[in-house]
Amino acid sequence: MLINIGTSSGGGSEVYMTKAILSSANWNTATMTQTAIINGLEADETAQAVYIDPIYNKEIIEEIGRCKVYASSQNTNSLTFSCETIPNIDIEFYVKWQNITWVKPVIPPPNLIDFEYDYDEANDTYTLTSWKGTTNGVAGTDIIIPNDSRIII
Repeated sequence: MLINIGTSSGGGSEVYMTKAILSSANWNTATMTQTAIINGLEADETAQAVYIDPIYNKEIIEEIGRCKVYASSQNTNSLTFSCETIPNIDIEFYVKWQNITWVKPVIPPPNLIDFEYDYDEANDTYTLTSWKGTTNGVAGTDIIIPNDSRIII
């Protein structure tokens, strides 16, 4: 059963939650995997924030650890789980997800003394155009980088 548990406090997209079970009898013994149907998931792992929580049951949590069960693949409407040892019991868990929108970070301009640079807004890059520096009082074109630091361009 899919439950809409509301929107984020910031007014973002809706949050969904469902319960799923990995049956101890349905593991593929050749690949050590099992796929759970989770309607509403997208294959693109960057499109949604997905959280998986086991049912709070000591036996289930111990079995997950003993068998090293983990989510190994996200596909459209499903999650595939892998393990090192086939569990002896059914693994019940909750899946909660929310669609997300990535926000492009604001990159501050460089703070380089005696450098001039141009900002390319379309590509969000800075290009060094000139340097008005001196080395030991002599005008030069070499850039001295102290203390084995690096400038990545």
